[in-house]
Amino acid sequence: MRKLWTPILRLDTKGTLEMAKIFNLPRESHGFLQTVGGPLDTVTTPIPGIFVAGAAAGPKDIEDTVSMGGAAAAKAVGMLNRMALEEV
Repeated sequence: MRKLWTPILRLDTKGTLEMAKIFNLPRESHGFLQTVGGPLDTVTTPIPGIFVAGAAAGPKDIEDTVSMGGAAAAKAVGMLNRMALEEV
């Protein structure tokens, strides 16, 4: 029987830590970026307009990472559309 191992990227990479510091993004108990949306919204952070995807939010495989990227993009577009409508 062959076991498959999924590599886990470390959160404490220089770029991730710098981004967390610049945008004042809180980290959860394991050091990953904190999300607040629960199981149905895995990309929303406590900072309005900042969304997280992939291994920055915790261990993920490629399918989850791609899915989160699409969800984060959709949330960002929705937010921009709301802002544009408020200006009209």
